[in-house]
Amino acid sequence: MRSRYIRKVIRIAVLLRDEFTCQECGTYDELAELHIDHIFPFSLGGDHSMDNLQVLCAECNLKKSNTVVN
Repeated sequence: MRSRYIRKVIRIAVLLRDEFTCQECGTYDELAELHIDHIFPFSLGGDHSMDNLQVLCAECNLKKSNTVVN
């Protein structure tokens, strides 16, 4: 079974790459709750590679559904 766990070093690298900014709405706030999100959903076979991960604020991430957008 695949693990949903994203290693800490990868999470930190994604946060640094995306400059702690939501890639959907542009929110940059020290108090914002940030999530590491799979661009291609994990549940549909997406992996934990840097190319498939992005930073989203909690609000934007919770608006997403389990679909792939082309």
